[in-house]
Amino acid sequence: MARVPLLSDTRSTFRSKPTTTDTMRYQLRQLNRGDIPRLVEFHERCSEETHYRRFLMAKPCLLLHEAERFCSVDQCREGAFVAFDAASPNEIRGVGRWAAVDETTAEVAFAVEDEYQGHGIGRTLVSAVIARARILGFTTLIADVLATNRAMRRVLRTSGCPLVERHQDFAVLRFSLDLTSQMALAA
Repeated sequence: MARVPLLSDTRSTFRSKPTTTDTMRYQLRQLNRGDIPRLVEFHERCSEETHYRRFLMAKPCLLLHEAERFCSVDQCREGAFVAFDAASPNEIRGVGRWAAVDETTAEVAFAVEDEYQGHGIGRTLVSAVIARARILGFTTLIADVLATNRAMRRVLRTSGCPLVERHQDFAVLRFSLDLTSQMALAA
């Protein structure tokens, strides 16, 4: 069984059906190079706390070359989905990304703009990344999360995947999500 889809599959566009929450309607699509300025703008709209939660360090600005790097993904070994409000399709509201560590494991990270947190965008991004990771043949996802980031810890714990949680240090937890168990496959 091939682990990586055909090139034509990786270049295809993904756009989710609109999801409606209590106050907004949003969709997901794959991140692409055209998102470079939108990713910089997204970062500028996020608070210092959101930056710290995503990067595990202070990150006051996202430099252009960093945005170019984040948007230059093949959607196989490394990729991302962006969430956008259907009313503002040119503004990124959340990002969920993965990067292969090896043939079976990928590291994941998520960020949602402060104003849009608590509306299910993070949960939807996690589900989309898990589904894509399975298609790509990954069996484990790892996420380093600040111990104080209760919202992300809760989203990962309720992802439908069995997980192992370990302290990396006094402030960071490493979650390992098992994508192969029957419980995870049913999610």
